[in-house]
Amino acid sequence: ICSGEEFINKFCSSEDRKQFQKPISDILDFAKDRNAVHIFVGGSFIKNVEKPNDIDCVMVFHKDEYIPSKTEKVSIAGLKFDILYASLESRNLIDSYIKLFSTGRFGNDDIGIVQIDLYDESNTWEIKHQPDDETFEIIKRVYNDRSLIDFNEKAGILVSIHGLYSRAEWNKEIA
Repeated sequence: ICSGEEFINKFCSSEDRKQFQKPISDILDFAKDRNAVHIFVGGSFIKNVEKPNDIDCVMVFHKDEYIPSKTEKVSIAGLKFDILYASLESRNLIDSYIKLFSTGRFGNDDIGIVQIDLYDESNTWEIKHQPDDETFEIIKRVYNDRSLIDFNEKAGILVSIHGLYSRAEWNKEIA
C-alpha cells in the first residue's frame, strides 16, 4: 500500500517510465474526482521491467451505479492503460481481479500487487474470496478479450439498407 505520490516516485522514476507520470497522475485525479475508494495496480508495470507495455489497474467505487460506462483498454498519449472498474457491492469480483493481476500470464508467477491509498487512510484490502478455477478462467478470458478505446476516435453511424419490396422489420432490432 502506498500513496499516489509514492507510487509515481517508485514506478515512474527511470527515463523509460517518466512518460507514465502525467497519465498516472491524471488517472489518480479522475479516481478522486469520481470518489473511487481504492486503486489496485498489478501486472508487468510493477515488476522490474525496464519498458512496460501498459498499466493494469482496478478502480473500485462504493456502488455499481458510480462505475463509468467505458470499461475497456484506454490509450492516453499513446500509452496503454487496462483500467477495470468494480464496486464494493462485488467484493468477490475485486478479489478475483487482484488474483488475476498478482499472478503471471500462465498462473505460475507470484507478482504481487500495489494498492494506491487515495485518501491517506492506510486501510489495506483484505482478500476474503479466492475464485474457483472455473470462475478464474472466465475472468481471464474476459480480461484478455477486451478491445482498445481511443478517446480521440470519432463516433460513426450505421446506415441500414433494405430491399425494394421489404418493410425492413428487422431494422427495429438494429435500432
